[in-house]
Amino acid sequence: MFIFGHLGIGLRLVRPISARKGRRDEKIRLPIRWILLGTLLPDLIDKSLFYGLLIAVGRERASGSFISGTRTFGHAAIFTILVTAIAAWRRSRVLAALSLGMASHLLLDNVGDRIVLGRENFSLRGLLWPFAGVRFPVFPYHSLAGQLHRATEPFYFWAELLGFFLLIPEIWPYIQRGPIKRWMKF
Repeated sequence: MFIFGHLGIGLRLVRPISARKGRRDEKIRLPIRWILLGTLLPDLIDKSLFYGLLIAVGRERASGSFISGTRTFGHAAIFTILVTAIAAWRRSRVLAALSLGMASHLLLDNVGDRIVLGRENFSLRGLLWPFAGVRFPVFPYHSLAGQLHRATEPFYFWAELLGFFLLIPEIWPYIQRGPIKRWMKF
């Protein structure tokens, strides 16, 4: 999970889609906080599931289980498609923002894994679940520390830095006006 990369780059990727003109030429903006939550939601779901299982049953039993890694339900395209369909059906700007953020997350994860790990199979199996097989991909790291060590690789380091700097102008107006305090309260 590279937090600033997903937040900053993800928000920048969906920005042109999230602010478009409506029927009467008025500007329709999707709520930024829900886009930001969407950029992190797949990891929040899947890492909680896997590491919770890892703590509960141990590494050996977790690796052999149905949830055998950190690319499960949250990283499945079918989940993002479902949220998008519900957003369209309910005409919900909040769910539309959430699904856009989730889509950016999936894109960044798949590009990042392809560049760093060199194996698209790990990402694609999670993304195309259940169509690429009923089992989720197996976790390629031996521990959380191994996964966190990935942040020292040049791709993730620079993506985090870029994401951080892309995020600053997006949230600066909220910091200056004070709504960031209200945003944190939900």
